[in-house]
Amino acid sequence: TKWLTYWVVYSYFYIFEMLVLGPMGQVSAFARSYFVGKVLALCWCQFGGGASILYKLVVYPVTHSFFKVKERVEDYLSQFEEYRVVEPPKQKQAEDDDDDE
Repeated sequence: TKWLTYWVVYSYFYIFEMLVLGPMGQVSAFARSYFVGKVLALCWCQFGGGASILYKLVVYPVTHSFFKVKERVEDYLSQFEEYRVVEPPKQKQAEDDDDDE
């Protein structure tokens, strides 16, 4: 499970890069210092056992809170199922063409 934990933590680094650094651009000073920090953090995760620490402190709480919010949103939206708008059935194209003649 050590390597699985490492790859889950690595994927969170990747998601952070895509969501935060993608829109900011790669040229900012934060982005340059981020990559140095990322390499150091990933080396610590790989060789120092830091992956399990980061998983317990960051990954699990974030993921757990996301699924709690998702459940609440789904429960709230399920109240409105009876008010869902149903589109009327579409008429065939051939019937419209006959009326034009």
